[in-house]
Order: sequence, then C-alpha cells, then structure tokens
Amino acid sequence: MSNICFFGLLYIKKNENSKLNFKSSTEEEKILVYLKNAIVLEQQLKKFGIKFELITNKKKYLNYLLNNLNSRLSLKKINFYTYVPKNTHFYSCHFRVDVFRYLSSLKNTYSILVDLDVLVLKSPLTLVKGINKNKAFVNDITNNVLPSYGKKKF
Repeated sequence: MSNICFFGLLYIKKNENSKLNFKSSTEEEKILVYLKNAIVLEQQLKKFGIKFELITNKKKYLNYLLNNLNSRLSLKKINFYTYVPKNTHFYSCHFRVDVFRYLSSLKNTYSILVDLDVLVLKSPLTLVKGINKNKAFVNDITNNVLPSYGKKKF
C-alpha cells in the first residue's frame, strides 16, 4: 500500500479582498488563523501516525510565523500558475488546480487534500481502509454553494 499523506493549502496574497468566514483586523491575523488551524490539524493527524504537509507559495514567511509561534510544520512551496481574477470569492481556493497538479506528480503517495478548518476526531484510516489506488474521494460542496449563490449562477 502507498503512503497516506494529508495536505492543506495556504496560498497567501497580500491585500486580496477575499471574503472570509471570519473577521480579521490585519492580513497577518488572517494568515495566523489559517496557520494555527494547520498546526492543530497536523497534531491531530500525527496522533494517528499520518503525515500532513502544508502547501504554500510563501514558505519563508510561514517559517517566520511558525518560529514566532514556537511551532514546526512540514511546508512545501510549489509553483502556482493558475490565473485568478482579483476580488474572486474564496480567491486562494482556486489555486487547488495547481495543488492537484503537484499531487498527481507524487509517486507511492495516496494524497488527501483537506481544508485547514477540518478537525480529526477519530482515525481517518477508517476512511482509507482498503484503498483502491484507482479510486478518488471528492468533497462535493454543492449543498454549500447553491443555497449561498443560487442555482442560476451555476
């Protein structure tokens, strides 16, 4: 069986007016919320013997913040090529295309991309027990999007 690794995405673009699910007074505060979420997620997965890696475009900056938090986290900087228009709702989420490109290049790794606000309350190995390497799991967000935006926009 291949290695299982969970991944998260923290794409950083200063002054991007992306609407969030919470209010923050500064750009750094916003980033720290997501970074602290990633730290908790990594700690939870580690208890189950599962690796977590945070994919980003600003590895040096995140290492600086982690150092100030006295924390460590496995970070991976990748190249992002996707064009996303300014002020796009959930701006950074659109860079998942680049993340999937990166994940598809990994060998012997069953990659699971999760949002950083996920909590792991019991072993995720039950989810991936008996993995068939030709199957993929997908998060269908239709029930979240349609009530918020309406069916006509899609």
